[in-house]
Amino acid sequence: MISLKDKTILVTGASSGIGKDSAILFSEIGATVIITARRENELKNTLSLMKENKHQWILCDATKPNEVRELVNKMPAIDGWLHCTGKVFPVPFTSSQDKPINDFVSVNPFSAIYF
Repeated sequence: MISLKDKTILVTGASSGIGKDSAILFSEIGATVIITARRENELKNTLSLMKENKHQWILCDATKPNEVRELVNKMPAIDGWLHCTGKVFPVPFTSSQDKPINDFVSVNPFSAIYF
């Protein structure tokens, strides 16, 4: 097992899925974890499942550049970043309309670019 003792890791999209599970795992192997997402209740749930009481949660909608900038400016120095912000697109791409496509694109590639 690896150790992340004395490391600070940022996990985006930590309210569910891979981001949530990764944040919990990082806490179990010693990291101080900063978790972020746009859904407050789910983010607090993730925090409640993490080992120890040294972690931090920050609300941030990663599709909004101003919110990302604010988050980055108030964060401590980090040693690593796991970007798990994403949106599932559960219909065939050819049968969808502009809004679902725009939502998908604004979250998946652009959220990483903003960070």
